Amino acid sequence: MNAYEMYYHFLALRNHFNLPNFNYHTYQGKSSASVKTFEKHRDRFYYINLSRQLNDPVSFMLANIVNYFPRKKWIGEFEKSIYLSWMKRTQSLTCIFQNELDKLEPDFDSNFLIKDGEHSNIIRLFFGKKICIETLAILLDITNAWCYYSTNLSQDVLWSQLELLLKKYIPFLEKSGYDRHKFRCLTRERFKEEEGNGQTKSNNRH
Repeated sequence: MNAYEMYYHFLALRNHFNLPNFNYHTYQGKSSASVKTFEKHRDRFYYINLSRQLNDPVSFMLANIVNYFPRKKWIGEFEKSIYLSWMKRTQSLTCIFQNELDKLEPDFDSNFLIKDGEHSNIIRLFFGKKICIETLAILLDITNAWCYYSTNLSQDVLWSQLELLLKKYIPFLEKSGYDRHKFRCLTRERFKEEEGNGQTKSNNRH
């Protein structure tokens, strides 16, 4: 991928995550930016250097865009360390998801409960960096909790921005191995075990 191609892919990714009706995949990562526009762009040398250094510039940009929420960074602030961390997570998506399920409360449904407009446990875990953005997106997707959250956090600007980011991120996760049915089954199995352990403890007390 050359520098100009990286530039228009960046514009397409930015539009994808910021515009509800724009879909990066539908437009195949393309934007209307011309070569002439790119040649006049003040950041063109960053694209030139990065396109020469990276094997997968699109993943590099994606990793940085989703990492810096809610801040919006420009290409010169993107970091390779963020990309490497993202690669490790997405390459071990199933393992990381299963490990991070242990951070949730034993009562699965309680993790999603919103009281008096306050963020639920899974949102707090995400902002507290206890679970990663991939785990949060998957949990909301497999439970289809979007409508409940949008209704109960309708005045929460931060949630509106986060919801758009997460929904737009799901198709990229699917390309990294996320399968809704598989992850739903993993979650059910994990919390069935929790219910069984709770029942055993209860029986031992009697």
